[in-house]
Amino acid sequence: MMFYRYISENLTNYINEGEIEAGNTGFDYVKLSDEEAEQAREDLVKTKGFFILPSELFCNVRRKAANDENLNMTLEAAFDHIEESAKGSESEDNFAGLFDDIDVNSNKLGTTVAKRNANLVKLIEGVANMGLGNYKDNSYYSLKGRRVNGFNSMFAVSSIPVCKKYYLELKKQITEQHCELTIATIFSFAPNEADTADGILDDESFDTDGLDQTSRDFLDMAISDYNKIFKTNFDTSSKGFQDYYKDLSDRVKKREVDLLIVVDMFLTGFDATTLNTLWVDKNLKMHGLIQAFSRTNRILNSVKTFGNIVCFRDLEEATNDAIALFGDKDANGIVLLKSYEDYYYGCVDDKGREQKGYEERIAEL
Repeated sequence: MMFYRYISENLTNYINEGEIEAGNTGFDYVKLSDEEAEQAREDLVKTKGFFILPSELFCNVRRKAANDENLNMTLEAAFDHIEESAKGSESEDNFAGLFDDIDVNSNKLGTTVAKRNANLVKLIEGVANMGLGNYKDNSYYSLKGRRVNGFNSMFAVSSIPVCKKYYLELKKQITEQHCELTIATIFSFAPNEADTADGILDDESFDTDGLDQTSRDFLDMAISDYNKIFKTNFDTSSKGFQDYYKDLSDRVKKREVDLLIVVDMFLTGFDATTLNTLWVDKNLKMHGLIQAFSRTNRILNSVKTFGNIVCFRDLEEATNDAIALFGDKDANGIVLLKSYEDYYYGCVDDKGREQKGYEERIAEL
């Protein structure tokens, strides 16, 4: 839905700017009739790669949404027409199945058409009220006085031994493949997964004295790697560890760290606008799940309008339960549009087209 709004505004701005440069200062594509707009379809597909009728622009659909008894059909038709507009052009592959994840007829949106449409209105209004900034500014952004692009991510894992395995394997692959990626990790003394399988997150602790020797040695090694990269001098002593935490927090916010692997820290209260993905190999539930998932929700103008959650565990039921408890119990279909199995293994969509899952896409990469 966010992308639907974005391409609608992008196309409208492109057309309006061209008309204004040509001297037609009062022109507004939003107000043009579909019949008049059709005359420019061929040229627009050649230059932009797609075409949207004025009546099917996000803003015009939104304007009538609350009173549209067939809103689900209106949206479905608009999505189909946008995808079809790119057929035969160089952008055809990019637009094929573009809106498949938005199932406007899903029972997860509601058990009746009226309930589904009511939730679609909420979704449209939520997307409409998000600040996207300037549509041209979609690659680079200003961060602490620097012009940068790209984002960073956090990986939440179940225990310190699992954290060690991931860290060492990623470090090995980065070296072998000569990748310019900076990874770091942080954890303190906390129960392992067997004691926290309920998914509830404990309050952050800076206690490293309770770590067993193997875990402490690993943390010392990871901090030593960090010191070499950033020319710092932290350690696992009480003061050294707290200073490491502060410095690491600041560098993640500045996007100087690409991937941060955590067990029990940074999952509550930590905010970084550059953080756009949370990878999860950890049981989470209720407020702990909401807190962890919320680490990616800081908007960064048009560059970052939402965050991504990639789960390596089936947390669909836990997510629905958390949303029902802390938010709108009818909103789970908006948040989780397809099942875990569909996203992981792939599926056949409502139009009979095969959609690749995470497993197949990773194999291709």
